[in-house]
Amino acid sequence: MEAFAGDPEAFASADAEFHQLLANITHNPLLVFLLDTLRDLMVQVRSSVASLPNLAERVMPTHLEIVECVRRRDREGARAAMARHLEISIGIQRELRRKDRRKARGAASRAAGS
Repeated sequence: MEAFAGDPEAFASADAEFHQLLANITHNPLLVFLLDTLRDLMVQVRSSVASLPNLAERVMPTHLEIVECVRRRDREGARAAMARHLEISIGIQRELRRKDRRKARGAASRAAGS
């Protein structure tokens, strides 16, 4: 995935594959089902966050940590790494919402000033 850091579309595709692979290796049919159900929403989310600066640098450390924990069969480490990854992801979503609100306020101000 690091190879795609400069290509937001390719990074989003690789990120989707990464998450699907993780779900599949859990052998948890509910997790696989939930991820499949959220696939279209996640495409929209990944497209939205692709414009944020340093996205790969922000998510890759926990991705790599998760992979290493899975490789070592370290369940607790993987859970902790996934929790950190989700915290980062939530922060990215909040940042995106703030950015969208600022953009909307700016557009409304410009429209009111016209």
